[in-house]
Amino acid sequence: MKKIWGIVLLAGPVLGGCGDSPTIVTRDPGAMMLSKVGSDVIQALDLGDLTGYQSAATALNEAGQIVGYSAVSTDETRGFLWDGGTTTDLGSFGGAETRAYGINEAGVVVGESEDLGGATHAFLWSDDKIRPLNITGSVRSTAYAVSDGSPTRIVGSFELELGYPLAFVYDVETDELFILHKLLDEHSKCSRAFDVNNRNRVVGVAGTSAFVWDGGSSVTYLPDLGGGASAALAINEADQIAGVALDRSDPPLWHAVMWKDGAVVDLGPPLKPGLPSAAYGLNDAGQAVGNSGILPSFSCGSPGPTPIVSPAEVVAYPFVVDDVPLVNLSILSDSGSGNALDINNHGLAVGWSGGEKSIVAVRWTIEFIPTTPEDATEQLVVSVADLEDAGTVTNGTVQSLMGKLDAVTRQLNKGNVTPALKLIEAFVKEVEMLVERGELSQEEAAGLLATAQQAIALLTS
Repeated sequence: MKKIWGIVLLAGPVLGGCGDSPTIVTRDPGAMMLSKVGSDVIQALDLGDLTGYQSAATALNEAGQIVGYSAVSTDETRGFLWDGGTTTDLGSFGGAETRAYGINEAGVVVGESEDLGGATHAFLWSDDKIRPLNITGSVRSTAYAVSDGSPTRIVGSFELELGYPLAFVYDVETDELFILHKLLDEHSKCSRAFDVNNRNRVVGVAGTSAFVWDGGSSVTYLPDLGGGASAALAINEADQIAGVALDRSDPPLWHAVMWKDGAVVDLGPPLKPGLPSAAYGLNDAGQAVGNSGILPSFSCGSPGPTPIVSPAEVVAYPFVVDDVPLVNLSILSDSGSGNALDINNHGLAVGWSGGEKSIVAVRWTIEFIPTTPEDATEQLVVSVADLEDAGTVTNGTVQSLMGKLDAVTRQLNKGNVTPALKLIEAFVKEVEMLVERGELSQEEAAGLLATAQQAIALLTS
């Protein structure tokens, strides 16, 4: 998974006003906080200051590896990989700025790094080595996301002397660059590719319009909310897309949105009336994270959707949405300010949380409690898919379990509660049998059985 840009880390005088010294984070790294919001349980882990004064986590994978960047001084920022409490400096090309924006399941990291001459290059980091992408003629390039498998694709944007960012797709195996911008509308002076899934579908923004590209000879532009502007920021393996769109109110307001089957879905009112909102991250269950409060910036002249603001100037409310309404994740800092940028299929989300003078990388753990049988069934589908991806169960077992869940969904869609209940009960028996045969451990089965029992309770209530 990837993620983009939380904020520009503002160290020292910018945060506290003229003459103030940089403030080092004083809360203990590893501090845990727990909160119950509605039916969902949210836990926050403060990742600490990592390597310096301030930090932001931008992306994570299914193994829980987290990437981001940290201001190690008032004039230097370093990219990092956080893995189970161990932080690795990703290195640089000699300049003062390195930021990591994306990571895939193999632990390959992408981002941007400045060289000694001040030029910024998109990078790939793997096997403890950082290398630039081969983008001839670029004066600035950024990699936002990287896919899994073969071919492995990196997406981002680069700039020539004209100064407009142009979307690209980069093939890691062949070192070939495809300029996606060439396929866009002739009126689109700039473009950025922000995310790519494992089906190599790419999403981004062209001019002021969200787009998705499926590898063909043209892109598909996505509908907005009537305000004439949108950006697609994340895509999951079900081809659902998260992002932001402008409405037609006066003045117009940015809304966090999702696109499902080509239709735009408003993710609901902001956490505070009148605040803009944006959805930056999305998992395979369709759960999105973002913030309500920071105005997104997607203009051709900006360095990307990176709001350059101090937390003292605006309070941003990080949120998670599982259907509606938005749920506030601000349970770590007194100010309640922050941004959630990515979420994986295990309910782990990352971003930053900050007060007036401190910003720290944060990982939230969100326990989604299903409120409908359909929600519970969808969670089971994702959990079985995780077992398949991990190689825990055989293909035949996956087909059998998925077959039952598919049948449950069909029965629920028809309103047939009793047949759906019997199918869930059959699913439970099969999981229990897999444990008896040693094909699943008790720990691996526990989540499946708990969710299945929730589905049964919802069907019989």
